[in-house]
Amino acid sequence: MKDPLIEDSMITKLKAAIAAFVSKDLDQFHAALSPTVKTGHDYLLDQPVKFTGIENRKRK
Repeated sequence: MKDPLIEDSMITKLKAAIAAFVSKDLDQFHAALSPTVKTGHDYLLDQPVKFTGIENRKRK
C-alpha cells in the first residue's frame, strides 16, 4: 500500500537533495531545498551525517 503522505514529487525532491548532499554540490543542494531554507543548512555539507530513517510527522 502506498503511503498518501509520500508523493512522487516529494521522493524526487528528496533524492535530489540527498544526491547534492553526497556530492557536496552547494548549488544543487540549494536548488533541491525550499527557497525559504536559504543557506541555513549549508554547514551540513561539511559535517559527518548518518541518515537512520525518515520521520513521519503529521502536518497541523
